[in-house]
Amino acid sequence: MKMKFKTIAVASAALLLFCLGCLGGQLHEEKKEAVIRSGDGKIRSMLDAVKAFNSAAPDTISASMTIEGSMKTKKFKALGNAQFDRKAGKMALAFIDFIFKSPITHMFQDRDVIYFYFPAEKKIFKDNINTINLLNYSTINLDYKLVQDLATGRIPVLAGYTVKDGLASPQDNKSYLILENDAWYETISFSSGQPDRIKLMNKKTREEVEIYLKKKITSDSCSFFRQISIVIKNAETRIDVQFDDVKLNKPIMVKTISEIKLPRDVQTIGM
Repeated sequence: MKMKFKTIAVASAALLLFCLGCLGGQLHEEKKEAVIRSGDGKIRSMLDAVKAFNSAAPDTISASMTIEGSMKTKKFKALGNAQFDRKAGKMALAFIDFIFKSPITHMFQDRDVIYFYFPAEKKIFKDNINTINLLNYSTINLDYKLVQDLATGRIPVLAGYTVKDGLASPQDNKSYLILENDAWYETISFSSGQPDRIKLMNKKTREEVEIYLKKKITSDSCSFFRQISIVIKNAETRIDVQFDDVKLNKPIMVKTISEIKLPRDVQTIGM
């Protein structure tokens, strides 16, 4: 079931504030002269860099957001706020229209249960993070946990991955870690040893997603990217997210769906 507001839903899913098939070949082709194969030591150092970054991810996040993007010829802009508590397993996202300031969508996660509330349609969609299909809410079927990691200060890594290859470009101090599992290829690009770009491709459909990580901030021994850009090539979609007023590892009470005023005739749909 495709949603009326699926463009914004892509943004909200991507914020849970993300080819290869032949991407290894593509990287060789694009940088034929500059890129060389990495040794096992360099591959291990890239894996360790991702592990260290994710181990230091913030336990709590509070931030405001500005989301701009386009889907084919349609442009959109929204404001939002995000709350996340990793230990409690809770998250709350809210988006409003940039011009009219009217609510667009709310998203709440409480452990394994997730709710998408669309005020204009008076509908709540109740789902489970272990079985959710993001195609019901967006334009691409990424693993929800990959998207959640992206929005909560982690570098998303394929579940059950194996290392396909490692590449390096000594001239510009870039390196590339190429992973795969049964369904996806993933390339994590590093600049001066720090992750700055992720590229995913579905092996079966050839869907491609590019994620750009910018403006890293560090606070209380953890890091967070204040700018995330997501390009979904097959859907001709681009989403640019700017986080402001970012607070990391501060005490927080994450809002729940029971705390917002719902109309009496709201419809709850189990997915």
